[in-house]
Formats: sequence, C-alpha cells, structure tokens
Amino acid sequence: MDLHACLPALCELYRITPPEPDNQGAFALAFGPVCITFRTADLEPGDSAFVAQTELGAVDGNDEALLREMLTANLAPAAAVHGFLSLDLEGRALLTRRFGDGQAEPEAVAQDIDGFVDTARRWQARLATTPGPQDRSTA
Repeated sequence: MDLHACLPALCELYRITPPEPDNQGAFALAFGPVCITFRTADLEPGDSAFVAQTELGAVDGNDEALLREMLTANLAPAAAVHGFLSLDLEGRALLTRRFGDGQAEPEAVAQDIDGFVDTARRWQARLATTPGPQDRSTA
C-alpha cells in the first residue's frame, strides 16, 4: 500500500485530519511529543513503500557509550520492525523505518506505527538523560 492510499485510512483510524504535504511532498503527523514525517521511498520505479522518520534529540558525538548503545540497538532483530537509529550531520539522532512492504491493510500499518512511536518515545527519554553535543563555538 502506497503512502497516498494509506494516509487517509491511517488518519481515519487515528481520528485526525489528514495533513497537507510540505513542499517536498512529505506529510507530518504528531503522536504527542513524537512528530513523524512520512515520505515516499521512491528507491525503484514502481516502489510503493514509504518511509517514516522522527527526530529523537541531540547526541554528543564523543559519547562513545551512547553511540555504541545506538549501534547495538540497530543489530537487534527488533530494529527491522521498530526502526533504525542514525545521526544527521548536526548530531541529531533519527529513527527511520520503511513501511508498505507486504502490508496491505491500514490496521497492520497503524500497529507498526504504534511500535515505531513507542520506540521513539523510549529513545527520546534515553537521550534526555544524556548531555547533548558540546558547544562547538567554545571548542
């Protein structure tokens, strides 16, 4: 099921108004403190999958224990279901997951989104307990 077919059904399930796309065609839905951006995957012609991504918080790139924890989480089989962790160039942690492969029913997608949101909330809470990136202007 592609994003444009799935989004209205998901919004109906969550009882929210379907959002308007941004200038790049992405849609944002907020689940409490977790704001998820959905965009088409477009990796191959005819690809109907879509990608969900959310920002989790700032990460100190020198915090080796935290970085190791994030990398280890990506190795767990659950990462394929609940999302993969990464860092952007500004040192923000991101959780990303591909949806739509073999998922035909919006209810199944919604269940997977709920797991994605739960994972994002856990990582947001975890990152809130660690110092963020060092101020580079004083380095």
